[in-house]
Amino acid sequence: MVSVVEARRSTVARRGLRRRTIALLLGLTAFGLFGVTAGQLTGYENETAAVSEGLVQAGQLRVLPGTPLAAEGIIGRGDRRYGRTGLTQPLLEVPAYWLGQKLDELAADGTSYRWRLTVLQLFDPAMAALAVVAIFALLLLRGVTERRAGVIAGLCAVGTLIWPYSKLGLDTTLMAMLALTVLAAAWAARRPTPGRLALLGVAAALAMNSKAYGALLALGSLPLLASTFRQLVRGRGAGRWPRWRYR
Repeated sequence: MVSVVEARRSTVARRGLRRRTIALLLGLTAFGLFGVTAGQLTGYENETAAVSEGLVQAGQLRVLPGTPLAAEGIIGRGDRRYGRTGLTQPLLEVPAYWLGQKLDELAADGTSYRWRLTVLQLFDPAMAALAVVAIFALLLLRGVTERRAGVIAGLCAVGTLIWPYSKLGLDTTLMAMLALTVLAAAWAARRPTPGRLALLGVAAALAMNSKAYGALLALGSLPLLASTFRQLVRGRGAGRWPRWRYR
């Protein structure tokens, strides 16, 4: 009996390792493809990068005066310039800006923005690759085989708007956060523990803070939780509260 249980655990562990390896390779391949075809910062991308710069250098979510990244924004108190976008992308871009700044500091004069721009240009490809991995994981959660899930996710990477959005920065962060929201909803629906529901809340909040209409799009994840909500309502109506499991 013990050997059977151990064999089952070993099988589950190998399957989990195989799936994580496939997801990692899929994400790296997508990031490499999107990265080599990435374009210059356009639209709001310069503005969000400038807000990230303000957070790194001044500890404030604002556009610093004299920055070569962007001159756009809204003039606020004290004639300070603030970004017009949500907070999700500037916050997530902070590590990219910080890394680029450290690399630029190694330059001769220390004032170059070359590496900062280079690393920031790879942010959208990273978000697009994250969306591809989330699609792969979602398909696995819905019972699709690993091979089919990998093929479908790969086709999504090259045959949908994910690839163009990785170059242009059109709602790329919102797309990735929505993919994570749907994935978190599907994961929580399988076993609605407080930890999983909290992750769903974080993903949904990031999507809503990306763009204003992200709140409307995030509602698309609710049908995945319909059966869970019905069970909770029935249990409460019968005077029983759910016994939360934290794993």
